[in-house]
Amino acid sequence: SVVGLSLDYVFLNWIGFVCYSSYSLVYSSWLCDTLFSQAECQSTVVHSNDVAFAIHALFPCTIIAIQCIRYERGGAVVSQWAKVLFGAIVFGVAILIILSITKVISWMVLLQGVGYVKMLISFVKYMPQALENYRRKSTSGWSIGNVLLDLGGGVFSFLQMIIDGIRIISIGSHGGMGFDGGEFSSNIPKLVLGLESIGFDVLFVVQHYILYPSARLIVTEVKNTGSAAVKSPEERQPLLSGVSDSMAGQLVADVEV
Repeated sequence: SVVGLSLDYVFLNWIGFVCYSSYSLVYSSWLCDTLFSQAECQSTVVHSNDVAFAIHALFPCTIIAIQCIRYERGGAVVSQWAKVLFGAIVFGVAILIILSITKVISWMVLLQGVGYVKMLISFVKYMPQALENYRRKSTSGWSIGNVLLDLGGGVFSFLQMIIDGIRIISIGSHGGMGFDGGEFSSNIPKLVLGLESIGFDVLFVVQHYILYPSARLIVTEVKNTGSAAVKSPEERQPLLSGVSDSMAGQLVADVEV
């Protein structure tokens, strides 16, 4: 079952990583040197780990999208606004392709445009899930483990840019430590994606652990002995909408009595 998972998020997330995989793969040093001039390739810094991340992320996104097609969705569908956004993205990229073919703009501009599309999608894609959690007053169906890993990835991505920006520079006859901010401006999509991930993941953590904490004890079965079987936290599902930990605990106590 994928009930509780926003299909808008899944749909937009998959499109976003298709764009980011294309952007990172073409901008990677070995392929960029083949397709573009050296000056164009040096304008953007894409590391091998950036390419690996993009391609790796696209794979599980594809698996999740297939699961959303095959498994129970609870009546959920991709919303009209997500479809309209997708249509606008396709139209915009098509215009850039035509302009590139007619040599009005360079192919490098098209590639940069695809990277900025990923930035836009990442900003928008989290909103449906955040609103879904708010509407249901629950994060059930939304993996907090995935959120924590994504948060860690955003933090380490940002730290990598800071570390890469640190340079050993010469100050007169003495050596010194300096910082080159070009590492941030040379890959704007990576910088913005890291900040977007950190911001929304913090929101999801607050929703899960503070605003809508799931009941820790859920009654699943009452045996002849009168004892109640309780699911583990990993297996828990909301018993009733808005049930708090204290209410769930009282329910268990009542059953045992």
